[in-house]
Amino acid sequence: MSAGDGKEINYSQLFSQLITRDNELNDKMLTFIYYLFPRDLFIRALSLLESNDMMIYVLNEKAEETGAPVEAARSDTVVDTQKVSATSTDISEKTLGSTGTSDETPAPPTTNEVLGEAETAVLTAFLRRIFDNDDYQLMYRFLVKSSSGDREPPIYVDLNNWNCSCREYCEQFDMAIAKDNSAPIADLLTQDIDDLDKFKEDRLGQLDAHSFSRQRFFRHDKVMCPHLLAYSILLRSSFDVLKYFVFIKSSVLIIRVNSIDEWLRLHINIVV
Repeated sequence: MSAGDGKEINYSQLFSQLITRDNELNDKMLTFIYYLFPRDLFIRALSLLESNDMMIYVLNEKAEETGAPVEAARSDTVVDTQKVSATSTDISEKTLGSTGTSDETPAPPTTNEVLGEAETAVLTAFLRRIFDNDDYQLMYRFLVKSSSGDREPPIYVDLNNWNCSCREYCEQFDMAIAKDNSAPIADLLTQDIDDLDKFKEDRLGQLDAHSFSRQRFFRHDKVMCPHLLAYSILLRSSFDVLKYFVFIKSSVLIIRVNSIDEWLRLHINIVV
């Protein structure tokens, strides 16, 4: 998508301005970005970011190597899976359950208030590696609690390959390829940039081109869902935005899996 003057919109730059220096949402930028996406996608993505339903599972390889799991502080943001059952039903009940509070219950403390300095530093290091997206040794997955509750498994989001298991994504994908059945899907839904002078700073929809001389983007103007947009706002903008929703807002859950067995069960029961 391009602006009215023909220039390409840098969505990542716009997303990075969502948080002010006072660590508050920028109302003017919220209004501006809202009009850039159809079907109320931005509002729905922002609602997801504030819903406590978005999770980032990270395999804690340090605990796996030493055999001594690193205990994570119990909070609304950091969860240790040592006591979480392997079945998808139990995961939904224990890990993906609602964290809402009643009027009589005080709001939960922020992550910075719950975690100690050392634990916060460890979590920040995990987040930085995920945000930079250049550490292929770090294993992590993005999940969103289904709006149908425990009746359906969580939604799996693959930001690096611009894929989502939700119904809306599948419908958008089918509509996009149905318009031209004769053309290869890659030609319809991806864009390659080989000219270094035309490389984009925008990271929305960027795929791994496996090359330093090429950029590859998914045509997000053709296929987009609120889950992909929400994780793009979180991880394709600035590190301050990610820290805001994890540490200050405490609405995005970081779940460290301390065992490769638990990690494999997660894939068997949830990630298809």
